[in-house]
Amino acid sequence: MTLLFALACTACLTWARADEVEQTGFVADVDATRHPLAGRLIEHVAGSASRQQYEALDAAHRASFLDRFWAEHNPLLHRFYYGYEFGRRRFTVSDAFFEQKDLIPKMYHCDWPASDSSIVTQAVELTDILLEALPNDPIVLNARGYVLLEANRAVEAEALFLRACELKSDFPEARNGWGLTYLRQNKRLMEGLYHFRDAIASDEGYAGAWYNLAMCHLAMGSIDLDHRFGQVVERFPNHHDAHHKLGVVYEELYDYKKAAGSYSRQLMVSPDHRHARARLARVNLEMSWTRRRHYDIPDVEALVEQDPLRYLPLLAATYLAKENYVECQKAYDRYFKLAPGHQLELFRDISLIATRKEKAHIEAAPTSEEKARRMRQFWLQKDPTPVSRINERQLEHYRRVHYALRNFSLGIKPWDVRGEVYIRLGHPDHRSWSGNLVFETNPKAVRVKNRLNELAHRAKGEIMPTDLNTMSGLFLSREYGDIRGIPIFPVPHRGSPSADAASLDARWELWIYGDILDGFEITFIDEFGDGRYDFARPPQSSSHFDLWLSIAPETVFHRAISKRPSYYTYNYKGAPLDLYVDHAVFRGETDSAVEIYVGVPWNHLGLQPRGNVLFGQLDRSIVVYDEDARPVYTDTVNIAQGIPDESQAGPGTLMVDQVRVPVEPGSYFVAVGVEDPGTRKTQALLKRVEVEDFQNARFSLSEVEIAARITDADRTLGSQFIKEGLTVLPLPSRMFDNDSEIYLYYEVYNLLRNRDGQSRYRVDYQVRGGRPRGVRRLLGGLARLVNTTSEGDAMRISYEHQGFSASEPIYIALDLDPVDRDEIEVDVRVTDLMRNDEPTAIRTVDVKRGK
Repeated sequence: MTLLFALACTACLTWARADEVEQTGFVADVDATRHPLAGRLIEHVAGSASRQQYEALDAAHRASFLDRFWAEHNPLLHRFYYGYEFGRRRFTVSDAFFEQKDLIPKMYHCDWPASDSSIVTQAVELTDILLEALPNDPIVLNARGYVLLEANRAVEAEALFLRACELKSDFPEARNGWGLTYLRQNKRLMEGLYHFRDAIASDEGYAGAWYNLAMCHLAMGSIDLDHRFGQVVERFPNHHDAHHKLGVVYEELYDYKKAAGSYSRQLMVSPDHRHARARLARVNLEMSWTRRRHYDIPDVEALVEQDPLRYLPLLAATYLAKENYVECQKAYDRYFKLAPGHQLELFRDISLIATRKEKAHIEAAPTSEEKARRMRQFWLQKDPTPVSRINERQLEHYRRVHYALRNFSLGIKPWDVRGEVYIRLGHPDHRSWSGNLVFETNPKAVRVKNRLNELAHRAKGEIMPTDLNTMSGLFLSREYGDIRGIPIFPVPHRGSPSADAASLDARWELWIYGDILDGFEITFIDEFGDGRYDFARPPQSSSHFDLWLSIAPETVFHRAISKRPSYYTYNYKGAPLDLYVDHAVFRGETDSAVEIYVGVPWNHLGLQPRGNVLFGQLDRSIVVYDEDARPVYTDTVNIAQGIPDESQAGPGTLMVDQVRVPVEPGSYFVAVGVEDPGTRKTQALLKRVEVEDFQNARFSLSEVEIAARITDADRTLGSQFIKEGLTVLPLPSRMFDNDSEIYLYYEVYNLLRNRDGQSRYRVDYQVRGGRPRGVRRLLGGLARLVNTTSEGDAMRISYEHQGFSASEPIYIALDLDPVDRDEIEVDVRVTDLMRNDEPTAIRTVDVKRGK
């Protein structure tokens, strides 16, 4: 195969359509095989040897030679001239013709390949030769006209088609070509319609003319495009593209079910129609908001292989809909490597979902590296599952941004106000459009609609268009005083009693959010018909202006984002599990060490009896992130613990666990995730932890651990709870009942000792919110009670200690009566009495009384 033939095949890939070019009967003995120009044209393309080969053939074989020769060497001449001579008629221009010079809206494009420029140039030369020799041959004039259309010379082509029709009145191909010339001359589209109709009147089986008629209506912006392309697919169900165009029309009307049907039928006819395949995937994603239907991943992956930049976001969104977050992340990572810089900035921009404080903190970063760090911290704190390596909230943000770019950018870049609402609030629970009214069936949307109907019942005359007041059927609910499917907010329409809304039937969209605040409705209008939607505004002349102002779309939207800048709900697939997380920082062997305490109420777990013991299980994960929001420690275990009977599993009692993580001093994030494998209850939590440096020689005090009890070392309770020869069972909830003592554990570092190796220090406990009933020292060694005093609303208890170590653990049980509140605050002050300046280290902890 020659290179020229390969290019020719590429140029005519979109032309070999059985429904466009019909062979009315191959003619083996035609004028084209006899006139002397045949050899001359062959020589012009392939040289004298090919001409001699042709002329040596007898008349019976010349036609088949010409058919094969021109199919290989110039598909344009073969299609428009010899094809007609051989009975292959009802042809039309290449599909790329309609996608040039913004003839039709971009959303209808299929990126058809344009005719190869060298083939077009050669076809122009060949038809020059034909026209010079046969200036009054209508078939030559017609072929020359189509070739000039491919060369974007529509004005010249118009004169040729006109002459061809004068010479041959019953010539539908020339009528069709004549109409196409007017599509190139934008202000003459109406004239094009007449010629397509004439072509159809002359030949009702002319699929190309029917399709071009519909495309002309598309170029004109006609409102009945569903009817126009519907005519094409009704008559020609195997058309290579009309089902796709009809699907786009339905998609524009937000009738996703019909759009999916059209795209599916197109794929049955043309399995390689990748735009139909991609749009089918998108509308199935749209329909997944109301029904669980997703497109097959392999089909979308096939699209990605053809055009990754276009289809990777679709693949990512499909994975996200299927809750395959790992593959979704991979798809977005691939996309961001390919996307242009200005596009990436839109995905990275968090201005619509961050609070003012968060935005100011990020923008105040002194360097780009610090800004990137703060961005990572921002996203970590938004992660609904911080113990996993995937941030589902970030993936959802990417999906929302791409959705806004694709669906709300027609009138303004990057998107109109619908894009901002969508990125902040997510997908609405209900949508309806002026071109496709959808009744509220979602219970959340119905609840909101009922409330708004009641609120606006005295002003419904300003809502319902007069032409709908008299309709039955769809708006039958009006007889019962309800408005369904349209906004409960006045939009411009004919017959509106508001003077400032009486001149226009504006296109509108209605969105309902049922779970944000008390639920609300937002109406957008395209007031000027340019595709740019904005919030509907209260009519100034309305007698119910105050009512409309209170529920105005812009008002309710800003009311929502004043509470939170964005909304997102993650599907944990299980009921929430109460989770308590606490921590304390101590000195480690070489660095500091943070102890992380995790507790879950026993009575929230699915307990299973095993003999005389009740067992509970918990899948627990802990991840510690450094200040760069990068994981430095990960631990995942299944915990199985037992308790003797249900009385010990009552409210307030916890299954507890603990890990000790050696870390360098600095700022960290601690993420904890738990799940009961039996009930699937789950919970996740992220908290910030500051880790001090205890390795220097400075006198210091560790953080205070709140404990449920402290005993001699007992390995049956778990080795992780043992330190300094004690079992310190943490109480992450920090909540004690009124009959329980409050246990505190902490450590003192770098005490000064005298020549005999003795240390001496004082410990003061200042308690606010509780009156000590007694203090039980759990301290080996020497200590004496120094004083108990009252200072305003606080009680102070002081001990003096003596020891023989530079660093000592201290643990105590406080028995307190609450005074006037459930919250009790304890200050722990340790003073080194051996030092001349008697330095004091202070820690404050809060605990609660209750269940």
